[in-house]
Amino acid sequence: MLLLAPLATQADELTSHWELRDGSGGRWGLVVFEQPDPAYPSGWRLRLMSRNPELKLDHVRSLQLDDSMGGQWQMANRSEELVPKGDMELPDQAAQFDVADLWPRPQEGLTLRLLIPLMGPGDPASEAVSLVLGPEPVTALHEIPE
Repeated sequence: MLLLAPLATQADELTSHWELRDGSGGRWGLVVFEQPDPAYPSGWRLRLMSRNPELKLDHVRSLQLDDSMGGQWQMANRSEELVPKGDMELPDQAAQFDVADLWPRPQEGLTLRLLIPLMGPGDPASEAVSLVLGPEPVTALHEIPE
């Protein structure tokens, strides 16, 4: 019996996935990919997925990134792209952000701290989870074409 694996597309080769943990040990997934849906603007996206069903990610506020050299970026929230155009039901545990706002690109080799906005009963400005990206995901972000 011969089994054929599906051919990898260029988009598959450019998509990157990582499993991360926040400061309290919570598990997260991070994906960097080029937007494939023609119903939305083209470009690169960073998608975060919480593995904690109690967390609800904010679908409006930007993602803040800081590096150890004082660099800071705000990536626009593109969570509406998580569902087909016109669908209003967004997933609580996922949010998506526009990589075009990550300019100039962070320096390779530095770590990045992500401040992920959450929905919560308190002050929205204080509702966030912090993740640290190591060298591999930072290098992938650095290498994304303009």
